[in-house]
Amino acid sequence: MKKIFSLFMAIVMVFSVLTATAFTANANTMSTAVPVSENQVYSTSVCGTVDDNFKSWVRFDCTQSDYYEFTCTGLTAPDGAMQITVYDSLNNIVNLAVNTTGANSFSAVTYLNAGNSYYFCVEISGSLYNFDVTIKRHSHMFTRSQYYKAVADDDEANRRHGFTKTTCPSCGEYSDTYVCVYPVAIALSKSKFTCDGAEKYPAVTVYDLNANIVPASEYTVSYEDNILPGKAFVTVTFNSNLYDGEMTKSFYINPKKQSITYLNSKKSKEITVKWTKDNDASGYELQYSTSPKFYKSKTKTIDVTKKTAVSKTIQNLKGNKKYYVRVRSYKTVGSERLYGVWGAMAGKKYIKTKK
Repeated sequence: MKKIFSLFMAIVMVFSVLTATAFTANANTMSTAVPVSENQVYSTSVCGTVDDNFKSWVRFDCTQSDYYEFTCTGLTAPDGAMQITVYDSLNNIVNLAVNTTGANSFSAVTYLNAGNSYYFCVEISGSLYNFDVTIKRHSHMFTRSQYYKAVADDDEANRRHGFTKTTCPSCGEYSDTYVCVYPVAIALSKSKFTCDGAEKYPAVTVYDLNANIVPASEYTVSYEDNILPGKAFVTVTFNSNLYDGEMTKSFYINPKKQSITYLNSKKSKEITVKWTKDNDASGYELQYSTSPKFYKSKTKTIDVTKKTAVSKTIQNLKGNKKYYVRVRSYKTVGSERLYGVWGAMAGKKYIKTKK
């Protein structure tokens, strides 16, 4: 009776081995892929020297969208390249990983969508390999960090907050941690100056998107066109550990104060005015008034557009009448005029016309 039982057990063992071998051999195409559930350990083998069995396929039916690890373990010193290819149900490759280092454990990490079936193909060129396969949720290891500087720019579309990007090297998933917000505005201590031949350096304060002051140590300041009348510029350049880029701000330099050099009335009902030539001016404005305070209703303005002009005769005035006269230079910048300070003749408050 013992002999019969032993013989029966031997037959069962042989049958089991043959069945397992046939099961593995039949899993060498997508259509014969073995279904494997999450966290299940599936033992298989691949023979890289046999044409009909150099691949092993498994199928995974995803029920929850997430990153998953398909891992082969128990490899013993592979002597050839091992490749894991992940396909969707339409036979599109969604991931591919190659083990050329001889590692005993080898994984392919892939984001899978719920409701879809995915196929994992293990392919080896070399001898026979026996190993275990598991599919489990991937635990991110955010170990690779890189800081991206906050970017300042006059164009809002080019601005960016400063942040640290921490990446999981296994799957490429990343996490962003914001460090600082980008600068948005430059405030100047003064926006208008009067030309006196010296360079103008208004103090600079930079604000970020949250209206916080950006430390001056984070940027350098340069000035351009800041001597003669016209539009001048401040450039703030960021090149620190936290910030990059640059921003600009303009300010204005008005013409110098004008002065009248000659004021007289030699002919009836007219006044002759002469003033200092301003080589940096685009023209001059001349005003005469019967009011010492130049009330608008009692004041006339003459626009002298010829920048080389230094005199003007005002005619058709009232005879034997007091007139107050003043002049100023202006500089044209685009469609805008920058005006200097009004100036009169020193020691002479008014001129009285001849009858």
